[in-house]
Amino acid sequence: MGDAAVIGVSDTEMGERVLAVVEALDQSAAGPDLATELIEFCRERLAHYTGPREVRSTPTLPRHDNGTLFKRLLREAYARSAGDPGTS
Repeated sequence: MGDAAVIGVSDTEMGERVLAVVEALDQSAAGPDLATELIEFCRERLAHYTGPREVRSTPTLPRHDNGTLFKRLLREAYARSAGDPGTS
């Protein structure tokens, strides 16, 4: 795994939910097992409601010219797919 970003996306039940987007260096390893492992890791260390309920993987995360994550682009991209919970 490379880098990760945590964003809020719309949720019909709670208004907003936590979504983790991870930069998978090896796309073949990115799947349901990795998502489950990351969620369990967070649940052991964070309050249940603050950890991600969903993990999505991407080959690269969008970045500004200075190298910081461009979270607005992530929010826009995942807002369109917020109605489809699950991992990918």
